[in-house]
Amino acid sequence: MSGSVPADEEARTENRRSLPVLLIYLQQFRGTGHRARMGRLAEVLARDFQVVLLDGGPPQPRWPHAPGITAIPLTSLVRDGSGMVRPWEDGVALPEALVQRRDTLRQVVHRFRPRVLILEFYPFGRLNLAAEIELLIQEVRSCHSDALVLSSVRDILDTGFSDGVPDGMRSPAAIAARLHSLDGVLIHADRALAEPEASLRLAGFAGLALSGVPFDFTGFIGSVDSPPPAAAGQGTRRGTVLSMGGGIDGRPLAEGVLATWPQLMAAPAAAFLQPLRVFTGPYLDRGDLEVVARRCADLQVDCHAFSPDYRALLSHAALSISRFGYNTCMDILQSGVPAVVVPAPTAVPNDQALRARQFARLGRVAVSVDGGPAEILRAVEAALQGPRSFAPWRLDGAERTADWIRGRLAGSMGPDGSAASP
Repeated sequence: MSGSVPADEEARTENRRSLPVLLIYLQQFRGTGHRARMGRLAEVLARDFQVVLLDGGPPQPRWPHAPGITAIPLTSLVRDGSGMVRPWEDGVALPEALVQRRDTLRQVVHRFRPRVLILEFYPFGRLNLAAEIELLIQEVRSCHSDALVLSSVRDILDTGFSDGVPDGMRSPAAIAARLHSLDGVLIHADRALAEPEASLRLAGFAGLALSGVPFDFTGFIGSVDSPPPAAAGQGTRRGTVLSMGGGIDGRPLAEGVLATWPQLMAAPAAAFLQPLRVFTGPYLDRGDLEVVARRCADLQVDCHAFSPDYRALLSHAALSISRFGYNTCMDILQSGVPAVVVPAPTAVPNDQALRARQFARLGRVAVSVDGGPAEILRAVEAALQGPRSFAPWRLDGAERTADWIRGRLAGSMGPDGSAASP
């Protein structure tokens, strides 16, 4: 019959309705990193849960959601150049936006009645939205008194921003109190590499002890669909990929690399470093984009905001040059590509700088601090001469997170993530 739904599709839909609801609260203030990581996590969790994703960040082009994910936008908030949070849309006052967001939170909770709530980066970040997050926790637990409320954080807790909140909210005692109101903290990093205490010091939480807080290391959250890397060696890998993440602060990086490119083309490695492909990201300022695009055209270099084949290109490239956010790090690890990383500049040390130092010590990346031509040249030489085999880092953090949550819901795991007593 025309317009009818196949029986197997009806069965799949009915099966999905029987799955527990898992609600993710996501707030990306700038760039794309947190959103990309949580999108990867949501894609895996959707195999076992009805995933509802509350997204309070700015609109992002090409932000697809996997089947089984219900994405619901909150009134969008962004962080401006001074570090202050404001509504994305002009003409909307911040108090009005916050009221709209709270109304949406209540409606979503009472419509879906989630069994699990995942708070992205809270309470180590997002403290400027603590009032609405605490409201969300309260609403979820009013639906299910035994709801599982979890914090989901990346490998490094520092953001480079203070969120403009009073010092008292960021004190170790205040953070510890918020942590102990949760049911667990999932750190998406390889335990062998994680440095939570160092990260806490950088983030201003030096007095916060992680002991006594239920937390577990899941492993890194790699890309679900990343292609296998090409074999190592200059004969099998060709081309250079320059990527700028979200692109907000991408112009200085692009200018440093493009100024260096003619010299690289005169080097012995030129044959396999060509061609250069430049990806600017969705948030590069329009004026900056025009400058970068003109320079690329002068050098006869491809320049695009985005490519659906980005990870495939990276897995066969001879060299990657990029910032070093969490997701870029995952792409570099999964692709096996030699890499030069230029951490995003901030007034205080941020996660990219700490991550770059960590992986440089392991010989996995070469670091350029200022992104200038001389440093880029030095770092490229170091990256191409570096080792070609590395430790098998855990990149299955999304799958292990799903296992952890299923175990807690089934009562087979204790609050610290260990097996529960029979």
